[in-house]
Amino acid sequence: MVSEAQKHMIAQKSGIEHTGRELSEAAVNASAATAAAQLNLQMILVEERERASKDRQDLIAQIATLINSTADEQDKRLTERIEAVQEEIGATQTQLKVASKVHKEGMESWSAREENFYSRLCDAKETVRCVLARDWQVS
Repeated sequence: MVSEAQKHMIAQKSGIEHTGRELSEAAVNASAATAAAQLNLQMILVEERERASKDRQDLIAQIATLINSTADEQDKRLTERIEAVQEEIGATQTQLKVASKVHKEGMESWSAREENFYSRLCDAKETVRCVLARDWQVS
């Protein structure tokens, strides 16, 4: 029985040593897996921060493009409207110049006719006076 107990104790010791090695190996593996997981988490964190930064930069660029595009469209609309008003002003100024020229020519023509009429009136007055003076002397 002592030999059986001895065999039993040797077997238990061997089992314990085997279990200890397995535990030690599992601990080493767990430690390595934990280190790998921590490294992986660190890489994920770095990658996501870089991606988030790039996404923000892309979004800022898109917003800037949208703002610039909107500003260009507003400037184009404003320019078109101002040009339309300037064309209307130019047309009105042209109409005013034409109307002023027609008025001036009309006034000059009227003035010439009036001067002619006044001249003929003065001539007629002189003629009537001469005729009256002659008739007065004859009578």
